[in-house]
Amino acid sequence: MQRIRRMRRRLAAATLLPVVAVMSTTGLVAAAPGIAQEPPTTEPPLEETSVPDDRQPSKTKIKANRHVMAGKSVKVTGAVRPSVDGQQVVVHVPGKDKVTRTWPGGRFQVKFGVGGAGKYRIQASAQGTDTTTGSDSKPVTVTAYRAAQASWYGPGLYGNGMACGGTLTPSTIGVAHKSLPCGTQLTLRYHGNTVQVEVVDRGPYVGNREFDLTAATRQKLGFPSTGVVLSSK
Repeated sequence: MQRIRRMRRRLAAATLLPVVAVMSTTGLVAAAPGIAQEPPTTEPPLEETSVPDDRQPSKTKIKANRHVMAGKSVKVTGAVRPSVDGQQVVVHVPGKDKVTRTWPGGRFQVKFGVGGAGKYRIQASAQGTDTTTGSDSKPVTVTAYRAAQASWYGPGLYGNGMACGGTLTPSTIGVAHKSLPCGTQLTLRYHGNTVQVEVVDRGPYVGNREFDLTAATRQKLGFPSTGVVLSSK
């Protein structure tokens, strides 16, 4: 019996030896002066190196008829310089982009149809090549018009209030319309003369006329007493 007890004590002592050794070593390290933990070493970040672009910068230009009738087509012509034959050009037009390629000399051309009256923004983007960079043209705005009957008003009404606010004077630029919201901006054109106006009043209420031009608007357009104007609305 005593022999069995001695064997159990020896086994317990042997089991505790690794734990005591670890505790003693940890204590010595913690207590040892002048020993500092070294920070972990990290690799410096790799610097990004950019490859210089030695291609020639290109320049794209376009032109188009800026005044057309609604429902007609618009021809857009342009050029890319320096020129690369067959260079792809995307012409951004309302509804769908037109993809074309340059002819000799860097020239290109597309056509697109305009819908109703309004303003249409056009821009061209030349794609880059092995020797030239891509470039975007300055945008061009095309105004499409519809025909509308018009008259004018003013004398005898100066000093009166307008339906959209303000007072009618000989220098007031604007038009009267029955239903377009007050402040609606539109472009009027007559025999090559163009003026930007907004709806400032209500009327006209005679015949089949759609617009009543103020005296100042009539003067800028060179409009007669009655007739047909071109309107972007």
